[in-house]
Amino acid sequence: MKLVPSFIALDTLGADFVWYTRVYHTGIVIGNRLHGDLIIQGSGDPKMTHERLKQLLYKVQASGIHHIDGDIIIDSTVFNNVSKDPAAFDNSPLRPYNASPDGFLVNFSTIGIKTYPQIMVKQV
Repeated sequence: MKLVPSFIALDTLGADFVWYTRVYHTGIVIGNRLHGDLIIQGSGDPKMTHERLKQLLYKVQASGIHHIDGDIIIDSTVFNNVSKDPAAFDNSPLRPYNASPDGFLVNFSTIGIKTYPQIMVKQV
């Protein structure tokens, strides 16, 4: 069954299709400081892992930006016009195969959560 969507993707997008994650900024760069926002625009790259995101940010540093006086904005709006009803298929919206498309999906949308007990510090 995995061959069917692969064939459709190859037929629709072509064998040389590449996803691009673009980085823009507002404001100006003075020295190594960006006085404005850094905008990361996702295109739906299914292989965006933490390692590839780290490489992307190294490229931002290599371009001369080491400090950002502004916000880092993630633009994942590329699929905003796609209907997103994860329950439409089988009324099980939380199943992984019912995930809606996302323009900036990192590490296959997996996260790790660690919890730590809160330490109370007595003020003197």
